Amino acid sequence: RTYKVIYIQDLKIIMKLNIRIYDADTDDPSEEYIESDLIEITIEGTSTIEDVKKRIKEEQDFDPRKQQIFHMFHQLNNDDVIKDILEEGDTLTATIAETIGNESAIAMHNTNDEDVISVIVGTPRDW
Repeated sequence: RTYKVIYIQDLKIIMKLNIRIYDADTDDPSEEYIESDLIEITIEGTSTIEDVKKRIKEEQDFDPRKQQIFHMFHQLNNDDVIKDILEEGDTLTATIAETIGNESAIAMHNTNDEDVISVIVGTPRDW
């Protein structure tokens, strides 16, 4: 018999993620969230949020510098590794907004109900 040794570090973890794009410059935050707003991407688990932003650029042509990525209303950092923070099938919200200073206002729909939650990103010093 011949056995092939596979090292864990050689295995690629491929994950499917759902992404809802919210363009703060054109979308009306009071509009109802609809499932068709989702796009699906497949990405390696060792990829970062920066890589997700690049995939959104490929799919929807939104500049990665204008994107902010959220999961469960928590803003994710560019260097966060996908497999460390997300699970297969998770839904992310990508907001596209011009940032003024270090602050931008974003409206997101809670996926469990129809409430709209406004998120203001920045530091108290900026306010």
